[in-house]
Amino acid sequence: MRTFDGGRTWRDVTPFGDVTQPYRDVEAFDRDHAVALSSKDGLSQIYRTADGGTTWRVVFSSPLFFDCMAFFDHKRGLAVADSVDGRFPVMATSDGGRTWLPTPVESQPVAMPGEAARATGTCLTTFGRHDVWFGTWDPADNGRVLHSADSGRTWTASTTQLPGGDTHEGVSTLAFRDRRTGIASGGTVATNGDSGAVNVTANGGKSWTSAKPPAGVRIGVAWVPDRRETVVAVGRTGTDISTDGGRTWRLIDHTSLFAVNCARNGPCWAVGQSGKAAKLWIH
Repeated sequence: MRTFDGGRTWRDVTPFGDVTQPYRDVEAFDRDHAVALSSKDGLSQIYRTADGGTTWRVVFSSPLFFDCMAFFDHKRGLAVADSVDGRFPVMATSDGGRTWLPTPVESQPVAMPGEAARATGTCLTTFGRHDVWFGTWDPADNGRVLHSADSGRTWTASTTQLPGGDTHEGVSTLAFRDRRTGIASGGTVATNGDSGAVNVTANGGKSWTSAKPPAGVRIGVAWVPDRRETVVAVGRTGTDISTDGGRTWRLIDHTSLFAVNCARNGPCWAVGQSGKAAKLWIH
Protein backbone atom coordinates (compact mmCIF):
# COMPACT_ATOMS: atom_id res chain seq x y z
CA MET A 1 0.00 0.00 0.00
CA ARG A 2 1.15 3.54 -0.74
CA THR A 3 0.06 6.90 0.64
CA PHE A 4 0.63 10.37 -0.83
CA ASP A 5 -1.12 12.38 1.90
CA GLY A 6 0.37 11.35 5.23
CA GLY A 7 -1.79 8.25 5.64
CA ARG A 8 -5.25 9.73 5.08
CA THR A 9 -5.77 7.63 1.94
CA TRP A 10 -3.96 4.58 0.55
CA ARG A 11 -3.53 2.97 -2.87
CA ASP A 12 -2.92 -0.74 -3.42
CA VAL A 13 0.39 -1.22 -5.25
CA THR A 14 0.83 -4.96 -4.61
CA PRO A 15 3.15 -6.52 -7.23
CA PHE A 16 0.98 -8.04 -9.99
CA GLY A 17 -2.00 -7.79 -7.63
CA ASP A 18 -0.90 -11.00 -5.91
CA VAL A 19 -2.24 -10.50 -2.40
CA THR A 20 -1.76 -14.21 -1.59
CA GLN A 21 2.02 -13.77 -1.39
CA PRO A 22 3.44 -13.38 2.14
CA TYR A 23 5.50 -10.19 1.86
CA ARG A 24 8.25 -10.15 4.49
CA ASP A 25 10.02 -6.87 3.84
CA VAL A 26 9.89 -3.67 1.80
CA GLU A 27 12.65 -1.08 1.37
CA ALA A 28 11.82 2.26 -0.24
CA PHE A 29 14.52 4.71 -1.38
CA ASP A 30 12.44 7.63 -2.67
CA ARG A 31 8.95 8.28 -4.05
CA ASP A 32 9.56 6.03 -7.07
CA HIS A 33 12.08 3.31 -6.21
CA ALA A 34 11.49 0.39 -3.84
CA VAL A 35 12.09 -3.35 -3.48
CA ALA A 36 9.81 -5.91 -1.83
CA LEU A 37 10.66 -9.40 -0.56
CA SER A 38 8.15 -12.27 -0.52
CA SER A 39 8.93 -15.71 0.88
CA LYS A 40 7.05 -18.96 1.33
CA ASP A 41 8.17 -22.58 1.41
CA GLY A 42 9.86 -23.37 -1.90
CA LEU A 43 10.00 -19.85 -3.32
CA SER A 44 11.43 -16.46 -2.40
CA GLN A 45 11.22 -13.49 -4.76
CA ILE A 46 12.39 -9.88 -4.75
CA TYR A 47 10.38 -7.35 -6.75
CA ARG A 48 11.54 -3.89 -7.81
CA THR A 49 9.60 -0.81 -8.87
CA ALA A 50 10.88 2.41 -10.45
CA ASP A 51 7.48 4.14 -10.72
CA GLY A 52 6.11 4.13 -7.20
CA GLY A 53 4.55 0.69 -7.41
CA THR A 54 2.55 1.15 -10.61
CA THR A 55 4.61 -1.62 -12.18
CA TRP A 56 6.99 -4.20 -10.70
CA ARG A 57 9.64 -6.53 -12.06
CA VAL A 58 10.86 -9.77 -10.48
CA VAL A 59 14.61 -9.28 -10.03
CA PHE A 60 15.42 -12.36 -7.94
CA SER A 61 13.94 -15.83 -7.37
CA SER A 62 15.19 -18.66 -5.17
CA PRO A 63 13.90 -21.92 -3.69
CA LEU A 64 15.52 -20.90 -0.39
CA PHE A 65 13.55 -19.13 2.34
CA PHE A 66 14.77 -15.52 2.60
CA ASP A 67 13.81 -13.73 5.82
CA CYS A 68 14.84 -10.10 5.48
CA MET A 69 16.90 -7.54 3.61
CA ALA A 70 18.54 -4.22 4.45
CA PHE A 71 20.44 -1.50 2.60
CA PHE A 72 23.52 0.56 3.42
CA ASP A 73 22.43 3.27 0.95
CA HIS A 74 20.22 3.52 -2.14
CA LYS A 75 22.54 1.19 -4.09
CA ARG A 76 24.09 -1.42 -1.79
CA GLY A 77 22.12 -4.00 0.16
CA LEU A 78 22.00 -7.57 1.48
CA ALA A 79 19.35 -10.27 1.92
CA VAL A 80 19.73 -13.29 4.21
CA ALA A 81 18.07 -16.74 4.10
CA ASP A 82 17.61 -19.56 6.58
CA SER A 83 20.71 -21.72 6.93
CA VAL A 84 21.60 -24.39 4.37
CA ASP A 85 24.42 -26.93 4.83
CA GLY A 86 25.80 -25.07 7.83
CA ARG A 87 25.86 -21.59 6.26
CA PHE A 88 23.50 -18.62 6.03
CA PRO A 89 23.08 -17.78 2.31
CA VAL A 90 23.55 -14.05 1.71
CA MET A 91 22.66 -12.22 -1.51
CA ALA A 92 24.09 -8.80 -2.34
CA THR A 93 23.10 -5.97 -4.66
CA SER A 94 25.15 -2.92 -5.67
CA ASP A 95 22.67 -1.32 -8.10
CA GLY A 96 19.64 -0.54 -5.97
CA GLY A 97 18.17 -4.03 -6.21
CA ARG A 98 18.22 -4.42 -10.00
CA THR A 99 20.49 -7.45 -9.73
CA TRP A 100 21.37 -9.80 -6.84
CA LEU A 101 24.40 -12.07 -6.58
CA PRO A 102 25.38 -14.59 -3.89
CA THR A 103 28.30 -13.70 -1.69
CA PRO A 104 31.14 -16.26 -1.79
CA VAL A 105 30.29 -19.40 0.18
CA GLU A 106 33.44 -19.08 2.29
CA SER A 107 32.33 -15.62 3.44
CA GLN A 108 28.78 -16.64 4.37
CA PRO A 109 28.14 -16.83 8.13
CA VAL A 110 28.51 -20.25 9.74
CA ALA A 111 25.25 -21.54 11.25
CA MET A 112 24.57 -23.81 14.19
CA PRO A 113 22.52 -26.99 13.50
CA GLY A 114 18.93 -26.01 12.75
CA GLU A 115 19.61 -22.30 13.22
CA ALA A 116 17.40 -19.88 11.26
CA ALA A 117 16.32 -16.26 11.13
CA ARG A 118 12.88 -14.87 11.95
CA ALA A 119 11.03 -13.63 8.87
CA THR A 120 10.18 -10.28 10.44
CA GLY A 121 11.84 -8.15 7.77
CA THR A 122 13.90 -6.49 10.52
CA CYS A 123 16.03 -9.49 11.50
CA LEU A 124 18.74 -7.79 9.36
CA THR A 125 19.79 -4.18 9.92
CA THR A 126 22.58 -1.82 8.86
CA PHE A 127 24.28 1.33 10.09
CA GLY A 128 26.52 3.55 7.98
CA ARG A 129 28.24 2.22 4.88
CA HIS A 130 29.69 -1.06 6.14
CA ASP A 131 28.15 -2.35 9.39
CA VAL A 132 25.40 -4.98 9.22
CA TRP A 133 23.88 -7.30 11.83
CA PHE A 134 21.31 -10.08 11.75
CA GLY A 135 19.67 -12.11 14.49
CA THR A 136 18.88 -15.81 14.68
CA TRP A 137 16.65 -18.39 16.33
CA ASP A 138 18.22 -21.62 17.54
CA PRO A 139 16.18 -24.74 18.41
CA ALA A 140 18.58 -25.71 21.21
CA ASP A 141 20.22 -22.51 22.45
CA ASN A 142 19.90 -18.75 22.79
CA GLY A 143 19.58 -16.59 19.71
CA ARG A 144 22.74 -15.18 18.22
CA VAL A 145 23.66 -11.92 16.48
CA LEU A 146 26.05 -12.04 13.54
CA HIS A 147 27.92 -8.85 12.66
CA SER A 148 29.96 -7.75 9.70
CA ALA A 149 32.00 -4.53 9.67
CA ASP A 150 32.96 -4.88 6.00
CA SER A 151 29.61 -5.02 4.18
CA GLY A 152 29.21 -8.78 4.58
CA ARG A 153 32.62 -10.05 3.52
CA THR A 154 33.47 -11.42 6.98
CA TRP A 155 31.29 -12.13 10.02
CA THR A 156 31.64 -12.56 13.78
CA ALA A 157 29.00 -14.06 16.10
CA SER A 158 27.84 -13.33 19.64
CA THR A 159 25.28 -15.14 21.77
CA THR A 160 22.44 -13.14 23.30
CA GLN A 161 20.39 -13.92 26.40
CA LEU A 162 17.24 -14.32 24.28
CA PRO A 163 16.26 -18.01 24.34
CA GLY A 164 15.31 -20.10 21.32
CA GLY A 165 13.46 -23.41 21.27
CA ASP A 166 9.86 -24.23 20.51
CA THR A 167 8.16 -21.41 22.43
CA HIS A 168 10.88 -18.76 22.30
CA GLU A 169 11.50 -16.18 19.60
CA GLY A 170 15.29 -15.98 19.75
CA VAL A 171 16.20 -12.65 18.10
CA SER A 172 13.06 -11.43 16.33
CA THR A 173 14.27 -7.95 15.47
CA LEU A 174 17.35 -5.72 15.71
CA ALA A 175 17.90 -1.97 15.64
CA PHE A 176 21.12 0.07 15.99
CA ARG A 177 21.34 3.77 16.82
CA ASP A 178 25.01 3.90 15.85
CA ARG A 179 27.87 1.43 15.39
CA ARG A 180 27.94 0.55 19.10
CA THR A 181 24.45 1.02 20.53
CA GLY A 182 21.82 -1.55 19.66
CA ILE A 183 18.73 -3.48 20.78
CA ALA A 184 17.69 -7.09 20.17
CA SER A 185 14.14 -8.18 20.96
CA GLY A 186 12.48 -11.57 21.43
CA GLY A 187 10.52 -13.35 24.12
CA THR A 188 8.31 -16.30 24.90
CA VAL A 189 5.03 -17.12 23.12
CA ALA A 190 2.48 -19.08 25.18
CA THR A 191 -1.24 -19.84 24.96
CA ASN A 192 -1.86 -18.02 28.24
CA GLY A 193 -0.05 -14.87 27.07
CA ASP A 194 3.39 -14.05 25.79
CA SER A 195 6.23 -12.38 27.66
CA GLY A 196 8.75 -10.06 26.06
CA ALA A 197 12.52 -9.97 26.38
CA VAL A 198 15.05 -7.34 25.30
CA ASN A 199 18.86 -7.29 25.20
CA VAL A 200 21.00 -4.20 24.74
CA THR A 201 24.58 -3.74 23.58
CA ALA A 202 27.02 -0.85 23.91
CA ASN A 203 29.90 -2.42 21.97
CA GLY A 204 28.46 -3.10 18.54
CA GLY A 205 27.02 -6.48 19.43
CA LYS A 206 30.13 -8.11 20.86
CA SER A 207 28.17 -8.75 24.07
CA TRP A 208 24.54 -8.39 25.16
CA THR A 209 22.86 -7.72 28.51
CA SER A 210 19.25 -8.19 29.55
CA ALA A 211 17.03 -5.16 30.06
CA LYS A 212 13.68 -4.72 31.76
CA PRO A 213 11.30 -6.37 29.28
CA PRO A 214 8.40 -4.71 27.47
CA ALA A 215 4.82 -5.84 28.12
CA GLY A 216 4.97 -8.61 25.50
CA VAL A 217 6.95 -10.06 22.61
CA ARG A 218 8.01 -7.20 20.34
CA ILE A 219 8.87 -8.10 16.74
CA GLY A 220 9.58 -4.58 15.48
CA VAL A 221 11.91 -2.02 17.09
CA ALA A 222 12.93 1.45 15.88
CA TRP A 223 15.04 4.28 17.29
CA VAL A 224 13.45 7.74 17.09
CA PRO A 225 16.04 9.74 15.10
CA ASP A 226 15.49 13.12 16.80
CA ARG A 227 15.49 11.71 20.35
CA ARG A 228 18.75 9.96 21.11
CA GLU A 229 17.54 7.62 23.87
CA THR A 230 13.96 6.99 22.65
CA VAL A 231 12.97 3.63 21.15
CA VAL A 232 9.59 2.31 19.99
CA ALA A 233 8.77 -1.43 20.00
CA VAL A 234 5.67 -3.07 18.51
CA GLY A 235 4.18 -6.56 18.66
CA ARG A 236 1.00 -8.61 18.70
CA THR A 237 -0.07 -7.34 22.13
CA GLY A 238 0.80 -3.66 21.82
CA THR A 239 3.40 -0.90 21.66
CA ASP A 240 6.02 0.02 24.26
CA ILE A 241 8.28 3.05 24.42
CA SER A 242 11.67 3.46 26.10
CA THR A 243 13.29 6.82 26.86
CA ASP A 244 16.52 5.37 28.28
CA GLY A 245 17.92 3.47 25.32
CA GLY A 246 15.91 0.29 25.84
CA ARG A 247 16.80 -0.35 29.49
CA THR A 248 13.20 0.14 30.69
CA TRP A 249 9.86 0.18 28.81
CA ARG A 250 6.35 1.60 29.20
CA LEU A 251 3.26 0.21 27.47
CA ILE A 252 1.44 2.97 25.55
CA ASP A 253 -1.02 1.12 23.29
CA HIS A 254 -2.68 -2.29 22.88
CA THR A 255 -3.01 -2.30 19.08
CA SER A 256 -1.52 -5.39 17.40
CA LEU A 257 1.33 -4.22 15.12
CA PHE A 258 4.16 -6.11 13.46
CA ALA A 259 6.67 -3.58 12.09
CA VAL A 260 7.67 0.02 12.81
CA ASN A 261 9.87 2.71 11.29
CA CYS A 262 10.47 6.22 12.65
CA ALA A 263 11.11 9.15 10.30
CA ARG A 264 13.49 12.00 10.98
CA ASN A 265 11.53 15.13 11.93
CA GLY A 266 8.32 13.14 11.57
CA PRO A 267 6.16 10.38 12.98
CA CYS A 268 6.71 6.68 13.50
CA TRP A 269 4.77 4.47 11.09
CA ALA A 270 3.66 0.95 11.95
CA VAL A 271 1.70 -1.80 10.18
CA GLY A 272 -0.27 -4.73 11.50
CA GLN A 273 -2.76 -7.46 10.85
CA SER A 274 -5.65 -7.14 8.36
CA GLY A 275 -4.20 -4.12 6.57
CA LYS A 276 -3.82 -2.01 9.67
CA ALA A 277 -1.61 1.12 9.51
CA ALA A 278 -0.77 3.40 12.43
CA LYS A 279 1.04 6.69 12.92
CA LEU A 280 2.66 7.76 16.20
CA TRP A 281 3.96 11.24 17.01
CA ILE A 282 6.53 11.40 19.83
CA HIS A 283 6.10 14.62 21.85
